[in-house]
Amino acid sequence: MLKLAAKANPMMRMVASVAGKYAETSDAKATTLLGWQHGTAKDAIIATAQSMIDLGIV
Repeated sequence: MLKLAAKANPMMRMVASVAGKYAETSDAKATTLLGWQHGTAKDAIIATAQSMIDLGIV
């Protein structure tokens, strides 16, 4: 279904190309080099929701 959507919608091509693939990620480099610290999951969800509202997605 996703591959079919990718043919109809170019923006879906990137999603289709990585769907089902595992990618291990880490914040170690950002923490070490930049002193970055992640926020809470709650704050991330709230920020995502606010961005979607601001962009008119919801």
